[in-house]
Amino acid sequence: MSMAALGFDGIAFAYGATAVLEDIGFDVPTGRVTALMGPSGCGKSTLMLLAAGLLSPNAGEVERRCRRSAIMFQDPLLLPWRTALANVAFALKAEGLPAAERRDRAAAMLARVGLTAEDATKFPRQLSGGMRQRVALARALVVEPDLLLLDEPFGALDAQLARQMHALVRDQVEQDGATALLITHDAQEAARIAERIVLLTSSPGRVALVRDPPQPVRQRGKGEIASEAQRLLACIG
Repeated sequence: MSMAALGFDGIAFAYGATAVLEDIGFDVPTGRVTALMGPSGCGKSTLMLLAAGLLSPNAGEVERRCRRSAIMFQDPLLLPWRTALANVAFALKAEGLPAAERRDRAAAMLARVGLTAEDATKFPRQLSGGMRQRVALARALVVEPDLLLLDEPFGALDAQLARQMHALVRDQVEQDGATALLITHDAQEAARIAERIVLLTSSPGRVALVRDPPQPVRQRGKGEIASEAQRLLACIG
């Protein structure tokens, strides 16, 4: 495997007798966004759990070259008894930082994802689904990960807000040299944000296509994004 932040080499995984992934092999380039697409049930989320080290493959190797990773799921998984601010600050507790610094960093990150100081004082039950997703993104970003694992994180957001969150992820990648692996069902989203796009087949998931769109992300206009999305949809069938 090449020198990448994350690599999958001959990965196979099964839940009992049910094969989920077979012979998965691709790299996630350092300092880039890689989008992972495929039909429902093809093993995308399982592959994300393998990337995070939360599952172990039955065969093959997951190779990680990162200092710190953070994962964000479709479900925000916020602690219901903590405010938005406390949920984000809690991610920093293992850093051994003073409580005041944890709160300050959490507040700054919540502001970056577009939440107000009043929002920061609310409990998850008092926030909309989109706001809870933004808290979860803030919690992932506040630890300054060099590997960001995103499992369909923007599905609860409207199109405009999702684009703002795309920009935040892009900033993390471009300014801080982070690497991101993003699961998405949205071909437009993949075409808009990713330098590399990996398509999986239906279950058991295998790699059907690894594509690096030719245009740099920041130079893709609406036409290029639409054309790339159509190309991806044609491949998915």
